[in-house]
Amino acid sequence: MSASGQFRGRLRAEFHGRRHGYLFAPTPGEGDVHSLDGQVVMRPGIGVSVQVKCTHKPITRQRAWLIKSAWRKNWEELDLPGYFVQVSVPPDTKDWVEHPAQPRWTTLMRCAAFWTRIDPLPPTQKTITVTTAQRLTVDTLDIWAADLETAVTGFSGGGAP
Repeated sequence: MSASGQFRGRLRAEFHGRRHGYLFAPTPGEGDVHSLDGQVVMRPGIGVSVQVKCTHKPITRQRAWLIKSAWRKNWEELDLPGYFVQVSVPPDTKDWVEHPAQPRWTTLMRCAAFWTRIDPLPPTQKTITVTTAQRLTVDTLDIWAADLETAVTGFSGGGAP
């Protein structure tokens, strides 16, 4: 996927976060250099890390990515929760977003995003897999916030597999 596609994947993450009151802070420079595209800031100065991949291939049940050694190294250094997000968009960029005339405040995004947690990562795990059972929705951010709270305070209330 092109740099434009990766940017649009990050833009979707930012859109979801802002709607729920969280800020998506992109990694400075070229995000993939750090194996993390940004952070969803859920409390002042603290958040969860997110790696976003964008593809025009639809995900019917699941999609696996081979874990690059640079990804593994950086993911293993995370002190707080991290997530891998796969955004599936139509092949033609003109079909990604629609702004209907009525109602004027509506924006239709023709894409779907799926996620999985990337920490802890077992040393023998070679791939990271997202399934359609874990669709990224606004409610996902509540799960991530609970995971973050557990990581920070040690009290469980989260729900990421």
